[in-house]
Amino acid sequence: MPPSHIALSGDLHIQITSSSFPPLMLQLSRLEGNIAQPLTTFPVLPEARALTLNTTVVKIPCGYFSRGGQYYILLKKQPIGSNNSTTEDDQTSVITRSLDVRWPMPQLSLTPEHIQTYPEQPVMAILEFPDVVCPPVADSPPSAIPEFWLELHYCGHSLLTCDNDDDSRQNNSNVQVLDQVRGFRGSRQFTLRCELFGLAGYYALFLRPTATTQLLPHTAAYVKNTA
Repeated sequence: MPPSHIALSGDLHIQITSSSFPPLMLQLSRLEGNIAQPLTTFPVLPEARALTLNTTVVKIPCGYFSRGGQYYILLKKQPIGSNNSTTEDDQTSVITRSLDVRWPMPQLSLTPEHIQTYPEQPVMAILEFPDVVCPPVADSPPSAIPEFWLELHYCGHSLLTCDNDDDSRQNNSNVQVLDQVRGFRGSRQFTLRCELFGLAGYYALFLRPTATTQLLPHTAAYVKNTA
């Protein structure tokens, strides 16, 4: 099993080795606060050839890894019959592995990168999450789908003004909230109106999480207004 994975970047394949392959269950959980919250459980069904090779591969669908964080993969014997009690032997048969799932990184670009005051043509912003190949599973809770603000900051005549974007946000007159972005859907284009660029100098476009409590990715792109 790999030590890490990127959310929504593809199925996760786990190799299981056993000399006998008793009936097994695989459970995927995600750490929520101090509690491991189960996401899905399904039986391990090895192919016939796996019984001779003593190895099989289990696929966990991409959509279950809908957000970054600490995940746990638990492999245990299936309970037999109606007796749900856990014996000491069952306890020793449980295998747990942790998996670090990272948020997909956004890519943000502005076209063109050099403009004049009140440009004749609008500036286009393109937002992409190149690692994302699938949506979250259908029953994902709203909290599993992150939200972002797309903000345009006026930096003045030096990009250093926007290096600390928290400081630049304190001057609300220099910040325009352009749109809200929800989830990691494909490639998106945004049209920035010409009247947003009425002052000479540098502008920075920030993608910022709406929830400051989550370690979500953020990024920025820049454009220079020459006069």
